[in-house]
Amino acid sequence: TEMKITDFGGSVNWVFKFMKRNNLAVQSRTTVGQKLPDDWENKLDVFHTFVQKEISELKLADDDIINMDEIPMSSDVPATRSVADKGVKTVAIDTTGHERTNFTVVLACTAAGGKLKPMVIFKRITMPRETLPAGVVVVCNKKGWMNTEVMHTWTNKCFRTRRGGFFKKKSLLIFDAMAAHKETTVQKHINNAGAHIAVIPGGLTCKLQPLLLPSITHLRLLFVRNGIVG
Repeated sequence: TEMKITDFGGSVNWVFKFMKRNNLAVQSRTTVGQKLPDDWENKLDVFHTFVQKEISELKLADDDIINMDEIPMSSDVPATRSVADKGVKTVAIDTTGHERTNFTVVLACTAAGGKLKPMVIFKRITMPRETLPAGVVVVCNKKGWMNTEVMHTWTNKCFRTRRGGFFKKKSLLIFDAMAAHKETTVQKHINNAGAHIAVIPGGLTCKLQPLLLPSITHLRLLFVRNGIVG
């Protein structure tokens, strides 16, 4: 299109050579791209300025700057590939039957690299009968997702129990613009715990939310070992 060519037709061989010349390869999807707002760079600068001002005015140490996020997960992720005889038309892969059973993990870390207690929200009404891993806060609700009630529980059992949290030490809590995070009673409850709040602008989570995948992997291993998920 850029070269104003309208009748081009490349063979498969041409495509492979083109990809090789340009260091391209077919990759599996790792994330779904989030469409950025038109003025995202300006919003990014404004948010950075606000956070730096809060840190400076409150005289916060790295341990007092906390980022929190929720991550949806599946109890079982079946493999998409397996070893089989050449030419077979059907390849069966055994599963635990829980590939459609989802739950939510709530993680939080400090700018110093410390971790708050993780929380798991199961999509069920009653608590699991299995022995739950020590140090993990577990709650249940019908949707298996964060809501106002669970935010209050997270503040009490995860945020307040961090080092200095009992004494309502000044801090800055950073999270995205999810509805449960912005609810008035939730923010007031967090403020009462001595924390100021910085809400990541909508559409900029992919730019401003730190990656927490290593913690997710570690948490999932804990549940697998205890027989709670497949």
